[in-house]
Amino acid sequence: MHHKGRNKHHFEYWTDINPATRQYEPVEMPRKYLAEMVMDRIAACKTYQGAAYTDASPLAYLDRARESSCVNPATFRQLHFLLTMLAEKGEDETFRFIREVVLTGKRICVNITTYRRSSLAVFVQNHEIFPFFFRKNCR
Repeated sequence: MHHKGRNKHHFEYWTDINPATRQYEPVEMPRKYLAEMVMDRIAACKTYQGAAYTDASPLAYLDRARESSCVNPATFRQLHFLLTMLAEKGEDETFRFIREVVLTGKRICVNITTYRRSSLAVFVQNHEIFPFFFRKNCR
């Protein structure tokens, strides 16, 4: 816990006491540390899995780890989206997206047909549920 509680790219760092409930609750993680968390998870999977690593490994680990109740819901959705993108689109496209969208704070407009045959379509279609990267009223 020492490492996780003192490094901002770990979700455990982002907990605070809610004054209303007087209980620890997860706080949304800034995008800079979200990007670091994605890279940390990729590096950890590559290190521990070696030759067995695939771009789907970090998403599979997230799905197995059952961390969602410990992570702020918005942060978890963003992390899940990015790891799904990694699994389906690969490192090049995911890293570009992180550089150009996540780290800049921009929200983009995307054509749903680009993602129609992908599980990413759920995120894109529900841009009101997932407004962190996508905007509506594209023109």
